[in-house]
Amino acid sequence: NNAQVTWEELPNEYSVAWSLGPPAPLVASGTVSADVEEAPRWFAKMDRNGDGDISPREFLGRSADFERLDVNGDRLISPAEAAAAAAD
Repeated sequence: NNAQVTWEELPNEYSVAWSLGPPAPLVASGTVSADVEEAPRWFAKMDRNGDGDISPREFLGRSADFERLDVNGDRLISPAEAAAAAAD
């Protein structure tokens, strides 16, 4: 262990994937709740990682707006919270 990487330590196999269009969400199929379909359109656009919630990092508005939408205070905006805000 000399803190250096030698050619022998590098893997001999690599995996590369190409696709057209935007990358697919990084979630397993069927793991996102059906509530996402009921959420407003802006919700789906902000949910960049496709996990079914909007985190403060994904939210494009002001932090005060995020806190107002995050009714339960869990630091995530759920589809239900977004839908409730759209109904107001």
